[in-house]
Amino acid sequence: MYTRHLFFLLFIVSLSSFSQAYLSLAETADIPSQDQLIFGAYPQIFLNRGGGMNLGGFADIALAESFSVRGHFEVGKIDTVLGASVKFTPFPDIDRQPAIGFRGGFTYARDSDENFISTHIAALLSKKVPTDQGTFNPYVGIPLTFTSMKDASESGTQFIVGSEYIDQESSPIRFGGEVGISLKDSYSYFLGYITYSIGR
Repeated sequence: MYTRHLFFLLFIVSLSSFSQAYLSLAETADIPSQDQLIFGAYPQIFLNRGGGMNLGGFADIALAESFSVRGHFEVGKIDTVLGASVKFTPFPDIDRQPAIGFRGGFTYARDSDENFISTHIAALLSKKVPTDQGTFNPYVGIPLTFTSMKDASESGTQFIVGSEYIDQESSPIRFGGEVGISLKDSYSYFLGYITYSIGR
């Protein structure tokens, strides 16, 4: 079963040889419960490449205990962004062990009169930290990105750090925020997000 899902992940990543240099994560390494459908929204404020802001939304659903998929869209500084990704977390957050996962996906974007075809792969690590004020779930991610344009292509990478906040485990609402730092040919940004889960 895991072999079939891993093949699916590699197939998604290989659909194109390029990825998105303005990638954000807005998620931990945890996989949602299989009885949940999660919707989220975020503003993303770019700090380099002329600044600007995108507004985005996404939906997550688990395929299995270790796999989930996400569809997302954005509008704003970058006119239109549509994409999908698969997250695989072979090592869940248990006892002192952090969750360790990987995310791969593809994106189509249009900015002014230019189209971009993209893929990405990212390593993710997160660990829940209970406190008297609620549970924090800090995470780090390092996405590798490759972007194809009409007359050129570029690769890039970022270092992303963020945290999700859970007031109560039973609450359907969660909040999060992250900072992306450009390491090569990518955007640096601030992002805040909110998610709402419903049973299915």
